[in-house]
Amino acid sequence: MQDTIAYLSGNASEPDRYAYASIMFNAFEEPYLEDYIIGPLPINENSTASAYSFHTTAGSSRIRNFDADEDLTSEAFLAEAQKVDDIVEDLLGAKSAQWDLWGIDPLWHEDGRVVSWVGFWGRPTSVFDGQTLLPQGLYLKVRPSRPSRQSRSCD
Repeated sequence: MQDTIAYLSGNASEPDRYAYASIMFNAFEEPYLEDYIIGPLPINENSTASAYSFHTTAGSSRIRNFDADEDLTSEAFLAEAQKVDDIVEDLLGAKSAQWDLWGIDPLWHEDGRVVSWVGFWGRPTSVFDGQTLLPQGLYLKVRPSRPSRQSRSCD
């Protein structure tokens, strides 16, 4: 940092350049993201890649990824919501073909489990509709049951 300030002040030569990379490690029981600093650039025999924890007060460059299987969880949310399509139609006046489900961030912990709130959103019916302007005010609280060795399911 001091090298950069000195350079910008005109008191030093150009400092080495480094790349910042965030890598997702999702194929683990507890997926995470880890930040790295790589350089100096261009890559040469003196270049290194090391964990970068400077920008966090946690003392670690790892961040737990609680939504690593977002595509699968979205499919599961939709399958569960379609089981109550008749109730949703009574409440929203629309069948499942007319709404989408979007998870709401941030995810949080409750009794050692990750909790998600999933909101219903109206699908646009014309080119002038904006889907992000069509929240329906109906939400599902999704809280996985305690995992057993055989299976995992939702409450």
